[in-house]
Amino acid sequence: MEGIPASMQLYPQAWASWIHHDNPYKAEMPDEYDVKLTSFTKLALVKALRQDRGIVSVVSFIGGCLGYELRGVVASALIDRCSQSGDWVLLQNCHLAKSWMPALEKILQGLRLDPSDVNDAFRLFVTSFPASYFPISILQSSVKITNEPPKGLKPNLLRSFEMVITDDALGQCAKPAWKQLVFGLCFFHAVLQERSKFGPMGWTLPYHFNDSDLETALSVLRTFLNENDHIPWEALHYVTGEINYGGRVTDEFDRRCLVTNLQRFYSPVILDDNGSARFFTRSSELYFAPTQCHTAVAFRDFIELLPSHDTPDLFGLHENANIVFQTHETNALFVTAMDLQSRGATSASSVSLVEDNGDAAVLQIAAQVDSLLPALLGNELTAQSGLVVDSLATVLGQEMVKFNTLLRVVQVSITQLQLAVKGVVTMTEGLDSTYKSLLLQQVPPEWHKVGFASLKPLAAWLVDVVDRVEFFRQWLQNGSPPPTFPLPYFFFPQGFLTSLLQNHARKHVLPINTLEFTFEVDPADLAVVDGAIVTGLFLEGGRWDDQRKLLCDAKPNEMLSVLPPVHFLPYVVTFGDAPSAGPRYECPVYKTTARRGTLSTTGISSNFVISVHLPCEHTAAYWVLNGTALIGNLNQ
Repeated sequence: MEGIPASMQLYPQAWASWIHHDNPYKAEMPDEYDVKLTSFTKLALVKALRQDRGIVSVVSFIGGCLGYELRGVVASALIDRCSQSGDWVLLQNCHLAKSWMPALEKILQGLRLDPSDVNDAFRLFVTSFPASYFPISILQSSVKITNEPPKGLKPNLLRSFEMVITDDALGQCAKPAWKQLVFGLCFFHAVLQERSKFGPMGWTLPYHFNDSDLETALSVLRTFLNENDHIPWEALHYVTGEINYGGRVTDEFDRRCLVTNLQRFYSPVILDDNGSARFFTRSSELYFAPTQCHTAVAFRDFIELLPSHDTPDLFGLHENANIVFQTHETNALFVTAMDLQSRGATSASSVSLVEDNGDAAVLQIAAQVDSLLPALLGNELTAQSGLVVDSLATVLGQEMVKFNTLLRVVQVSITQLQLAVKGVVTMTEGLDSTYKSLLLQQVPPEWHKVGFASLKPLAAWLVDVVDRVEFFRQWLQNGSPPPTFPLPYFFFPQGFLTSLLQNHARKHVLPINTLEFTFEVDPADLAVVDGAIVTGLFLEGGRWDDQRKLLCDAKPNEMLSVLPPVHFLPYVVTFGDAPSAGPRYECPVYKTTARRGTLSTTGISSNFVISVHLPCEHTAAYWVLNGTALIGNLNQ
């Protein structure tokens, strides 16, 4: 692949067209690289350039290696052999082998017609998604088990109207709005369950909403409608959102997202048959609460007409969320593949060769880490610098201690690992874990325990360590705070923000408990008297419009965008403050794209830093549903 960069310079349009193809693995490559690259090398290239198409490419790769028909031949031979030996056979994802299904049906019919050669211990297990072409005879003669609810809004809705919403349930309330609100509730239930596939943009933590939640919410809705002449919307929102479903939600921002979603479906607008706002999504008029449906069968018929593909805007998400979902799936697949790699080998002749190659690679990486590792932040510099002792200086001291601890752990770990590989000291369990991590270019768990929040691979993580230590070293040597503060550089950014409030309170003789931050993005002057200029933040699920000075929709295929410097200015909170002009979104700031962390007693994740209020072009609810957040540390 050495010549690819030069080829991209010679044929930029052809390479751009290939990269943006829906399935680049199967598309013809420019400059005859289909011939120059092996199928696996091509797969690795797709993984590097188009992570979101990784799963599709892996399926094509497997099909190309094994052959789609050859897999059927292998399965047939396996069934024949195991039916005689008494072993068990598992055929996975049979819905992907549509052309082989008739052959499987004939094989099983033959085994039933002539069972004399079939061992009594033989068992055949088959997994498949629901498919119209799956042989009926196999289904009729099998024990069927469903191990998870169907994926997708449409199957989810159908299941609700088969398992929970019956004609008896629909007849338990005579109010005109009852049946439409039941449909809205089922749609809300499906949205909550399906948002999880979008990872942290959907939910910060995984939640297991189930039929009992829907049944309880249905009972609450029926009670409120039967006992009131009007629909008590606020009570419905609170009981259903905060107590019923919200009782499962532990993250404050996830609960905000849940309640905002509920307000889409528990709203007077969905009952307005002529209003454009009755539709559940702005891009399609197919999704709404129908008035013509009065039975469970009628609702199921209506649901069957809905599209099978779920677009992100059904969940209130940007189209880029699909790319995020597909990228997460690809990364999970390749991480699993890497975890399955072994240091050893099956044949004795190759064991020493593999281990020697691994040892050489680890020793080389350890030497590189050792050479790049910065020196400790020394306390002796404090006296020379004339550093003013205030709250910021206290934060600097705390950060120095944490970075020095990290540097010592890495240094000791690297030294001991080099000795262990050479056979001088014993290879402990911890050193073995470090060995495997370095071999996979990952940050060892031992370093993560004392390190800052990061999801980056080893090389990028080391660059971060060097940059962060250098930032604090310059601060220490200069004897005064820097003009701007990269917020992600801090181990504990909340401590830094608290120190800004403390300094402001002391300077202006104010109670610190009356102070909060106001935020100005991209200020005209970066030299500020109060507060601080904060940098290093990235927007996920949106972008900053430099011309209009507000939050707007992300560009297509742009997952993250840089937020300009932000002035964090403390101010005194007083009752009756006039609201800011225009809509503002309370945007959470997270340390990493994972967004999740250890849950504190306050219900806030340890990954969460602060909420920054940003002026925006849509309502705040729009950005809540969009999962928009500020990220400090990127993945690469």
